[in-house]
Amino acid sequence: MSPTAFEASNLHRFLRQRTCSGGSMGSMTMSPGGDEGLGSPMSQDSDCFFLRQRCVSEPSTEYMSPASRQRFQSGDSDGSRHRLQSGDSDSYYLPTSRSRTVSGDSDTDSGSGTSTREEERIQYLMAMMKSRPACVEHEVELREMRDSETKTGGSILGQIHLDLAKYHELGRFKVAEQDECDMGAAVLHLKQAARCGVLEAILTLAKMYFGLPTDILVNVRVEDGPDNVDQGVDFMLQAAEAGDRSAMIYMAKAFQSGNGLGRIRSTDWKEAAYWYDLAIKTEDPDENGDFDATMDHPVYQLQAAQAEVWRSGGYGLEKDQSYAGELYTSAAEAAMSAMKGRLANKYYALAEECWAEVEEPEE
Repeated sequence: MSPTAFEASNLHRFLRQRTCSGGSMGSMTMSPGGDEGLGSPMSQDSDCFFLRQRCVSEPSTEYMSPASRQRFQSGDSDGSRHRLQSGDSDSYYLPTSRSRTVSGDSDTDSGSGTSTREEERIQYLMAMMKSRPACVEHEVELREMRDSETKTGGSILGQIHLDLAKYHELGRFKVAEQDECDMGAAVLHLKQAARCGVLEAILTLAKMYFGLPTDILVNVRVEDGPDNVDQGVDFMLQAAEAGDRSAMIYMAKAFQSGNGLGRIRSTDWKEAAYWYDLAIKTEDPDENGDFDATMDHPVYQLQAAQAEVWRSGGYGLEKDQSYAGELYTSAAEAAMSAMKGRLANKYYALAEECWAEVEEPEE
């Protein structure tokens, strides 16, 4: 069927409106009387201009009510927000895509709100990059990248796990009063706290594996196993690296005597001299605020023990009688300051013996 003369003369307008509205030829009614009509609410070129804009970026009207769809298609828009009148309530639609205005052969941006939304999206992504998930694995990975002196302490996540372990021990999570405390969960949280570098949790686990009494989780006992001592030494070594003086002294004595090292480690006087020296020079409180220099392990006793390994040598340490004499002298002075005169005289005598053993260089 060939088009009429009116249809042919208005064919470009017909095709343009058909493209913009997405309708079919059968749904259009041509009005031979003039410029109005075409069976659409749009009548002027400005209306088709809005329809062309809507074709570039338009939300789906499939679920709109007839009144809302007509309101939307009539061009009642304030640029970036379309107001949809539906019944007695007002609803707003915020376009998710970027609106473009098609004018001739050029495309120009029309929504100033688009840049604002883009800036908000970038700010959100930057904030997400700074955030840290509450994950122990992630916390451990971050601490592994640090040096040994900063691998422990300062972990909020680890402190939370330690507090949860204490709450389980106190029965704060019991459903009924007659229920028993979930000590398995308490140990689990304690281990997670130790992995995050909490010194109190590390020392508690070390004592548990050694079978020593602890300050928290006092009723928990670790099952006997061949690897218990090895695991205990691992935790004790970690505590010593964190600056705990008692752990340093334990490692020094263990490496000197060979007792309490488990199956993996053995006597190593070089390591013993290192931990003795570190314990002697530690004058600041550890992360728990503890320091027992004048209590169970006075400085002069540590200096005398260190002098002994340097005087004898062996187990990976080359002897140095001159340095041993200096250590005995320092121990004697410290003992004298502590009102230990008899012990000071003993150390002075040992210092003289060490200097006497020093071989004079041949001329």
